[in-house]
Amino acid sequence: MKKIVTLLYETFILDWEHLGKDVLLFGSTLAKKTNLEYELVCVNSTIDEKVMANNKIIRLSQNKYIKDNLVGNVIDTNKINRVLINEYLEKEAKNIDFLILFHCCHLSELLAKKYKKLNKHGVVILKTDSTSVKDNSKSKIKRIYHKYIKKIFNTKYADLITMETKYGFNNMCKEGIYGQNVRKKLMLIPNGFEKEFEKIERIPIELKNNTIISVGRIGTMQKNNELLLAALKKVNIGNWRVKFVGPYTKDFKEKLNNFIQQNQQFYGKIELVGAVYDKKELANIYNKSKVFVLTSNYESFGLVLAEALYFNNYLISTQVGVANEIICEGKFGVTYEVGNSDKLAVEINRVISTDVLNKLDYNEMSQESAKYSWDEVITPLAKWIVNFN
Repeated sequence: MKKIVTLLYETFILDWEHLGKDVLLFGSTLAKKTNLEYELVCVNSTIDEKVMANNKIIRLSQNKYIKDNLVGNVIDTNKINRVLINEYLEKEAKNIDFLILFHCCHLSELLAKKYKKLNKHGVVILKTDSTSVKDNSKSKIKRIYHKYIKKIFNTKYADLITMETKYGFNNMCKEGIYGQNVRKKLMLIPNGFEKEFEKIERIPIELKNNTIISVGRIGTMQKNNELLLAALKKVNIGNWRVKFVGPYTKDFKEKLNNFIQQNQQFYGKIELVGAVYDKKELANIYNKSKVFVLTSNYESFGLVLAEALYFNNYLISTQVGVANEIICEGKFGVTYEVGNSDKLAVEINRVISTDVLNKLDYNEMSQESAKYSWDEVITPLAKWIVNFN
């Protein structure tokens, strides 16, 4: 039987949250769809028991090299990772028919090159995990890095390159990767939501609660949840409630407590739910809510938007990741500029004080959200693999 392998060359913490993420589901869903054997290979990662129980994972251990790679008191883990991966490929490359790598970076290129050298018939699938490979960074160091990569990066070792958003796909068709034309190798494969969600019956809008939710790693710089607090100061909350769902930082909890002390009208109306490990429980929170708010400064995709759409939540999101596409030009919500708390407040007030939710076409919303199930999004790639010569 042919085999698909996802190779993660960075040290990951594969926890409960990844059970619904592309890192685990992209390759495993593809293998099920094509009836191929599957393994995920990672380096010295911390892996949750639930993740181990639901996936075939090969964990390459650093232990035998640690004693010889001490620099002062710091272990050169990157060097050890490269040694372990090279050893793995030298031993297993010929047994791998399709190799999945994440990110357009120099290390992905080097691994693809080595794999191709060891297995001339091997196929490399490069998942960019990005909306763009252009350098839009304000960081001087990152700009220098991109300039360096542009000179040395070569896409010839990748047989197929996937993009997650239409914006990124169209941009890459026009501009390529670091100036290299990859149109013939490019395929649009969005990320999908968990199959577990599809087993749950969706609640009609008239039975939902007046609840606004925000789901993610609460309090992190990326998620920028403080923006929602800033917006709520300008919102007439009425009989609505707000829930922050996901693991949260101590700093954010303190900020939320201070916010409620200074804005007593929100006492009992904002809940810091915390991490929800049970997927049915998480689905239930989506299901009972009417509005989903995303405040992120950036997202490569923004899977929570697809999850919220599936459970018929009206979406209010910063202009990041897949937001503009999944909202369908205002059909299922609205986008606003990153960091704009005034615009966010306006949109929340509009939902609370008008009949905007009653005007939504929930049948159309359900049809659109079905496009983001993993079985659906992976189908074009599965067909490509089956027909690959």
